[in-house]
Amino acid sequence: MPHIPNLILPYILIIFGIVGLLRARAVKKDQKKRDDFFQKESEANSVKKRDISALPYIVPDEALLNTDSSDPKITELLSELKTFKDKKILNLTGISNTDLKLKYGTANITELSECDDNFTSYCKVLYSIGKAYNEIGDTVSARRFLEYAVGIRTDITDNYVLLANIYRDNNELNRIDDLINIAGTLNSLSKQTIILKLNDLVHT
Repeated sequence: MPHIPNLILPYILIIFGIVGLLRARAVKKDQKKRDDFFQKESEANSVKKRDISALPYIVPDEALLNTDSSDPKITELLSELKTFKDKKILNLTGISNTDLKLKYGTANITELSECDDNFTSYCKVLYSIGKAYNEIGDTVSARRFLEYAVGIRTDITDNYVLLANIYRDNNELNRIDDLINIAGTLNSLSKQTIILKLNDLVHT
């Protein structure tokens, strides 16, 4: 009767060989990614400063900036919104610093990063105002701020979900389809999450 371990041994060796091969390929692939990144970063750091004055800067909506409210919480948020009036705002969501340096030069990276941070903060305030209005039952005002945020392509998931709920409550399901289409154009990691949540709202 053959010894069972001797029969299994070749298969074990084959499995170890396959695992070793896959691991070696993974290491090689990771190394290539690192090499490509450092090469790209090196190229980016040598790009000279370029003109960024013609970029699609977002100009805060005057009507929204001049909104008044008797609600203390909303008044505070509206005051915060006004601080963006003279700030430079750019939606650079999903674009890495390396790509920004390659396109516009290393010398612009600080300013561009600040513009992108301003966009993120601006969108957060817009959503907070929309949410606050919705909480006091003023869905008309809530829509104004939430829809504007969508118009400048915020990637805040809750902004889309809250607006979609307002649409659903008003039996405007076609507008949720519009939101899904807009979400599909986002250059953001939250893109698929937004689409999934909006689809759930349509089909529930």
